[in-house]
Amino acid sequence: MKLLRTILSLALITSALSGCAFIHSFDKDLDSKIQQWLSEHEYSKALDALSHVRPGHSQYSQLQKRKIEVQQAADRFEKIKLREIGAHIKAQDWQAAESSLNYGMAKLPDSEKLQAAYNDFIKQRAHYLKGLYYQIYINKAELHLKNQDVKQE
Repeated sequence: MKLLRTILSLALITSALSGCAFIHSFDKDLDSKIQQWLSEHEYSKALDALSHVRPGHSQYSQLQKRKIEVQQAADRFEKIKLREIGAHIKAQDWQAAESSLNYGMAKLPDSEKLQAAYNDFIKQRAHYLKGLYYQIYINKAELHLKNQDVKQE
């Protein structure tokens, strides 16, 4: 019985979270809501809501055109973020690159290109850090060799 209650509560929570976009799709003023989301770079929210709009909606044809615009805006945002992240990585500004990645992935969580950029970022940063650690070991070894004469005295 407890298992059944747990399963039902999890199903209810899951349906409630995914239902927000579905509920917005019935909104009469969905176009202004989408405009607000675009200004906030919330492309995934807008696309989710637009994906639930059905042919019976009073503004269906207008919203389908809007869906294309939102997708194009999301693609432009993704390209800008990728270019920005690449510039930060090239300059070895790891904090700014990670901030840009986190912001981009928060606004477009389903973007495969941003996921790939994040994986590439992790690899390049790890390589950079490994080089720094090696340089520290080299510096310690050089210092140890310089101090050999002092140790012998």
